[in-house]
Amino acid sequence: MNEVPVFKLDGYLLSLRRLSGNKSDFWAEIVDIEGDVENSFCSQMKEREIELNRKEYVGYKEIEIYLETQLNEKLNLSEGSLVNMFVWDIVEFLQQAFSVNELEYDPIRLKESFLIMAMSEFHGNFHYIVVPFKGKAIAMGMVNRS
Repeated sequence: MNEVPVFKLDGYLLSLRRLSGNKSDFWAEIVDIEGDVENSFCSQMKEREIELNRKEYVGYKEIEIYLETQLNEKLNLSEGSLVNMFVWDIVEFLQQAFSVNELEYDPIRLKESFLIMAMSEFHGNFHYIVVPFKGKAIAMGMVNRS
């Protein structure tokens, strides 16, 4: 998998952290997957002392709604159209990962992606959006800083 789109997404999310006044963390990473996506992801997060539960399969619409809610809450922008633009940019970055890697399917459109509740001592409660690829997954997190 070409990791460049994910690195760009992570950098973009870092700029959103700055717009939150460093009151929120935003990140994206690539996770290696062996076998079942959920089991592999959960196992790796457990090694980081992150507990996971309550998974919901999501498509583009659900991701857009989640991002809009999170960005409105975390960025406190007076201009609503900026949040819409940020949501569109993030979804576009996710789509770039498919086109750059010339994948024949879209795991978000097929609702193979999921939103999963996470909890860690460092971040408290938050969610990951997990988008699987062949042998890998993009994991994107957003959380208020303690």
